[in-house]
Amino acid sequence: MKAVKNVWIGTEESWFVLYTDGSSEWNNLPKILTKLLRKSASDPTILAFSGDCYYVQFPDHSYWSVEDTELSDYFNDYEIEQVEFGSNGCESYFVKFSDGSTAWNSLPRDLHNKINGRQKSLPGVSCLTFAEYGYDSAYFIMFQNRSYSWYSDDDCFDEAMEDASNHNGIDFVRLAPDDSSIYYVKYGDGTSAWNVSDDFSRAASSTKHIKTSQIRYTQDSISKYFQDGRSVKKLVKHLKNESVSVYDIPYIECFVDENGIWWSNDNRRLWAFKEAGLEEVPVIKVDHIADGLVCDNGRFVKIRG
Repeated sequence: MKAVKNVWIGTEESWFVLYTDGSSEWNNLPKILTKLLRKSASDPTILAFSGDCYYVQFPDHSYWSVEDTELSDYFNDYEIEQVEFGSNGCESYFVKFSDGSTAWNSLPRDLHNKINGRQKSLPGVSCLTFAEYGYDSAYFIMFQNRSYSWYSDDDCFDEAMEDASNHNGIDFVRLAPDDSSIYYVKYGDGTSAWNVSDDFSRAASSTKHIKTSQIRYTQDSISKYFQDGRSVKKLVKHLKNESVSVYDIPYIECFVDENGIWWSNDNRRLWAFKEAGLEEVPVIKVDHIADGLVCDNGRFVKIRG
């Protein structure tokens, strides 16, 4: 099993999940950022993205794409500890530097006042996240003494925050810059609460990585096309040239029988994974085999048509 180490959420249902084993999954990131993440041999330590705007820091280097000259100067001249972008790219932002100082622009008014009016004798800002949409806004801010404050008009987020007392406090919080109803809360006891999307839920839930050689088919033949008309063989090609990652594709659902054998409910995807030479893939364990599927030995499958 793998566990979530960190999460970042952007606009337009974009997100990135980093696991404790070093693997990661993401959705709808800027194309250049996606390439940078795929090429890097290291995990990102800082990440922020909104529209086409992004900042990513690896242990030995950083990359960014921002239109704001002052913001670019910050990234060039200072060591960075946290970056947050608002809903309109880099028009609104928050930056925390390694010395504990901060810079920001166009934050929600209440959040601006909490930072700007804070006395120097009080603990400084540890981290924050914010959302802005129309005339409304939401935010979460944590200080260096681990105290925190938040504002939101979303009942589910409020409940998740109020439940922190039952989970040893808060580790970190992420809000989608353009929608405060989209959030991820990591509690101090390692558990979490979120409302993002179905794909994110599959990624954020604990999953198993299983060797494709251990997974059997539940049909003796498959169509050469997916239900949406896309070619199964074309997926194999994309997987081989790495233009598509296994994490870009919905996980296959697998059932484990009484003998410990794994059976796939998603035979076309399983065939594509095996043909592409993938040795191990993420799966979701389910408690049934899909209706109408018949199990034989399940080791081979034919393509119809």
